Amino acid sequence: MVCQKLYYLQKCLLLVILAFIATFRGDAQCNADFSYSIDSNTGEVQFTNLSTLANVNQAVTYTWYSNPAIVLSNDTNPVIHLKPGLQSICLAIANAGCNDTFCTTINMPPVHCRATFQYSLDFTMDTVTFTNNSSGLNLNYYWSFGDGNYSTEQHPKHRFATNGWYYVCLNIVNTDTTCTDVTCEFVRINRNSPSPCVGDFSFETDTADSYNVQFTNTTLGDTGITYFWLFGDTVTSTLKDPTHRFDTIGNYTVCLLVSGPNCADSICKIVEIINIIPFCKADFSYALFPDSGNNATRIAVFTNKSVGPNLTYEWRFNDVNPTAEVSPVHYFGVNGTYNVCLIVRSGVLCTDTLCKQISIETGLPEFNSLSGVTVYPIPARNVLHITFNKPIASLVTLKLFDVLGNDKTISLQKGIDNIEVGITDLPAGFYILELKTDTEVKTIRIMK
Repeated sequence: MVCQKLYYLQKCLLLVILAFIATFRGDAQCNADFSYSIDSNTGEVQFTNLSTLANVNQAVTYTWYSNPAIVLSNDTNPVIHLKPGLQSICLAIANAGCNDTFCTTINMPPVHCRATFQYSLDFTMDTVTFTNNSSGLNLNYYWSFGDGNYSTEQHPKHRFATNGWYYVCLNIVNTDTTCTDVTCEFVRINRNSPSPCVGDFSFETDTADSYNVQFTNTTLGDTGITYFWLFGDTVTSTLKDPTHRFDTIGNYTVCLLVSGPNCADSICKIVEIINIIPFCKADFSYALFPDSGNNATRIAVFTNKSVGPNLTYEWRFNDVNPTAEVSPVHYFGVNGTYNVCLIVRSGVLCTDTLCKQISIETGLPEFNSLSGVTVYPIPARNVLHITFNKPIASLVTLKLFDVLGNDKTISLQKGIDNIEVGITDLPAGFYILELKTDTEVKTIRIMK
C-alpha cells in the first residue's frame, strides 16, 4: 500500500516537471482576442483586450494595427479614433515565446454630432450671449446672426442694432469633415420702447375644402410691422393675411412673428385639420335670346355658379342627352316648358342638384314694315352697317347681345333709313342683333 501511494506521487511530480520544462521552452499556448464598443458621437472605438497569455509572469507585447499594417496602438485596452466605413482591425500578442493574432472587421457609422445652443439677453450691456452646447469631437463653429454678421467663436456675444426677430444659425463641422450639423432659432430682441406691439391672429377653415385655412392678422401696436408665419409644416409666409392649405389631417402649431421699428412679439395657436365631408352646392343662372329663324326665344345661355372643390357637372335639358360642359349654350327646338337640371359632384362624398323650369314661347311678330333690313359686312370688323328699305316710322331699340347676355343698346329715332354701329371694342365672337319696338321684333345673327 505504501509503495502504491509512492508511485502516484512520483507520477504527479513528473507531470509538474514536464509542464515547467514546456513553459521554459515556449511550448505553452496563448490566444489573442478582443471586443469593442463604438461611440458614434466622436468616432472613437473602445477596445477591451480578452487575450489569454502563455505565462502571466513574463513580459507581453500588444500591437493593434489596421490592415494594411498600420500600427494604431500598443496599449492593453486602447481607445482609437476610426473613420466611417469598413475597417479591418487586428491585435497581435507575444508572450513567453508564444505569438498569436486576431482580426475582425468593424463597420464604422458616420460620426454623429449635434448642434445646439442657448442664449441670454443682457440689455444693461446691450448684448446677447450665446452658449454653445453642441456635442462632437474636434469641432469648428460658424455662427450667422441673421443681420448680416457672423462669428467663428465657440461662445460669441453679439449686439443687434434694432428690435425684431433674428434667425440665428449655428453650423458645426469637425476637423476631418466627417460630421456636420446645423441648428437655427428665432431670437427675439425687444428692448423697452414707447411703441410696443402685440401679435395676434384668427383663422377660419374653408367650408368647401377643410384643408384650406384663411388667417386674419389682428396685430396691434407699432407702425411699419413686418410679419413672418410658420405653419408647422415647413411652409412659411411673409403676407399679412395668408391663406394656407395643409396636406394632411392633424394638429399644427401655427406661429406668427411680428417685428416693428420699436418692437417684436410672437403668438402661436393650434390649428386642427380634420377630414370633413366636402361642401358642394349647385347653382346657375340663364339668359334667353331670340332665334333669327322664327323670332322665338329659343337660345339659352347658362352661367354656372356652383361652389365646391374639384367639381364635375352634368346638365340635363329634358330634350337631349346630358352634357358635362361647365356653362353650356342650349337651343330649344320647339315651344314648351323644360325642366333644366344641373347636378354637381365633389368626388364621391358630395352631390347636389338644382332644377329650374324654363318656358320657351313664340316671340313678338317680325317687323312687317322693315322686312328689308340689311346688315353688312358679316363677319364685321370695326363698323356694322344697318340699312332699312324705307325710313322707319316708329322708335326702335337696337341691342347687340353676346353669348353671356351682355348687350350694347342704341335707340333709333324716327325717319332714319340707315345707321352705323361701332364695334371696335367688342371681342371676336358670335352676337345676336335685335331690333325691337313695343309690338314687333327682328333678330339677326352676326359674327365678328
